[in-house]
Amino acid sequence: MKQVLRILLLPILALNLLVVVLLIVCAYSPLLPAAQFPLLSLGGLGFPFALAANLGFLILWLFVYRRYVLL
Repeated sequence: MKQVLRILLLPILALNLLVVVLLIVCAYSPLLPAAQFPLLSLGGLGFPFALAANLGFLILWLFVYRRYVLL
């Protein structure tokens, strides 16, 4: 059982790290010049979705593995 849980937690942890990076990109997108980075400057529109996903991971880690909560 622990082996299966470990196999499932690694992809979820990688997805969580990806969402954290996405949240950071969304937060800093207003600072990017829109003429040079047209797609990245639209990243701010995804901020509510990235924030919701991050809060979802927070709740998941509270129940599954408390050490990853602060990630």
